[in-house]
Amino acid sequence: MAAGALLAVAYAGALAGAQGAVVAAAAKPESPLSTTDIVERMVAMNLERSAALQAYSEVTHYHVTYHGFGTETAEMTVKVTYQDGGPKQFTEVSASGSGMLRQHVLEPLLKAQRHEAAVEDRDGGALVPENYDFELVDSPQPGTQNCYVLAVKPVRDAKRFLFRGKIWVNPKDFGIERAEGDSVSSPSFWVSRFHFQVHSRKIGDFWVPASSRSTSHVRVFGHAVLDMTFSDFQVTAARPVNFLAAEGSPR
Repeated sequence: MAAGALLAVAYAGALAGAQGAVVAAAAKPESPLSTTDIVERMVAMNLERSAALQAYSEVTHYHVTYHGFGTETAEMTVKVTYQDGGPKQFTEVSASGSGMLRQHVLEPLLKAQRHEAAVEDRDGGALVPENYDFELVDSPQPGTQNCYVLAVKPVRDAKRFLFRGKIWVNPKDFGIERAEGDSVSSPSFWVSRFHFQVHSRKIGDFWVPASSRSTSHVRVFGHAVLDMTFSDFQVTAARPVNFLAAEGSPR
């Protein structure tokens, strides 16, 4: 996740897909790796962890602040559950604050996340070569940064959440630690395209969404900043993971 963003679905797609958990692989990547090598291993691990993670739940808290004709805020808490064989389910637990922000920002966002979850369940994760061009712009450097950094650019209109920006890929497990960029679509008429940052954290063998921040212009009114925090992540069913899935990806 996103994805989330006013649509921080980076794990609902990106991360979204998150969307969203990344399995730590035992295998150590060869060096150097090409862009194709990195992407193939990332995709292979995405497929493997999707098959392994059979059921989980988490709580997402949304807080949006509007700056325009004054300042207003709104909040929403949603419980997300996933059971193997169906898309993620989003259940609104509570909502408060500005009715305008809830109607024009939070509710369209939740609708868009449900749509992305259904598409992901049918078509798989969005971060694949069919949807994106990938370019390696940085590699792990001792003492500076620890990830492969890939620039990503959509190559088609996939009728789902896509973005233009960068992803940070763990060199050991090929999971996405961070994503940052600009959406190529908006979740509603009232919300323009947005810039977002998504960070992950590791729980056991899984990387899960930790936080997301996005900034977007609200048409006519001004601009809004959306913060999303993720908590209470629980794996309720999972099978053993093939930690060497990345090594077995096509070369």
